[in-house]
Amino acid sequence: MEVPLSLEEGKLIWYCEEMWRTFNPAATTPDTHAEEQLAKWKLEDPKDQKFIQQVFYGLTRYKKLVGVFTQAFYFAKGGEVSRTDVDTYTVFAYLTLMRLKELQYVAYRKLILSQEPQKMLVLLHFIFNEGNLMSFCRDPWMKLYDVQYVDELIRTALSFLPDLADMISSLEEKVYMAKKAEEEEANSWAKAG
Repeated sequence: MEVPLSLEEGKLIWYCEEMWRTFNPAATTPDTHAEEQLAKWKLEDPKDQKFIQQVFYGLTRYKKLVGVFTQAFYFAKGGEVSRTDVDTYTVFAYLTLMRLKELQYVAYRKLILSQEPQKMLVLLHFIFNEGNLMSFCRDPWMKLYDVQYVDELIRTALSFLPDLADMISSLEEKVYMAKKAEEEEANSWAKAG
């Protein structure tokens, strides 16, 4: 089953991932890297350029915080996610943990829905689960930040769950229907063969 993607939002996320993936702090500064990449891509919309830069600068600033989350996520969900998607998950971890309030529901939803439902569902189930954040992320985050900051970060992230519940349910339905269609196709092949 093919899921229609919003090319605009999907492409925007791709640029954020690519900006992050190609950054080598030993070779260049964040400003120089951002300027060079944006010049190379020749993006016309200044809002897109600004969004990509802000995500990149945020990832640079919160590299350790997002890195702890990403490590915890892969530790807990390694059997459900691919290592090749690490940059996607890194960008969405930053957007969810640090920018969701600013992005607001409509923009965040568009970004999430521009990706493969299965990938986003695994991430959303992990990131909006208090037990996961407390068990896998809180202690390592407290080595980087004070306890009040960490607890507020977790509280803030979890406060968005009620607003996102419908979107998560919709993703669950898409994933379920896709798996059901795959099973039915496999069964029809097995019966025919």
